[in-house]
Amino acid sequence: MAKNIKSPISTYTGTQHIGGVTLDFRDGKAEVGVLTAPVEAYLKRRGYEISGRNDADAKAAADAKAAADAKAKAKAAADAKAAADAKAAADAGGVL
Repeated sequence: MAKNIKSPISTYTGTQHIGGVTLDFRDGKAEVGVLTAPVEAYLKRRGYEISGRNDADAKAAADAKAAADAKAKAKAAADAKAAADAKAAADAGGVL
């Protein structure tokens, strides 16, 4: 996901270079992968609307979710194995 920028001039089409970031506006809208906090603050002070997340933030969030999902899946597998082992022990009369 990228940062979406909406110009205060809804029909603006052109390129702006701000703080090392190049913004290509088409009909008042631009999209950029990464927008630093100082540049974002500057744009907001000038009346631009900013939405979305930096690509790096979105990737970090996706990586964290994948790690959490993998951990939950491993726990579920371990719990299922423990339940199966307990059932097998009970079926064997408590002797394995």
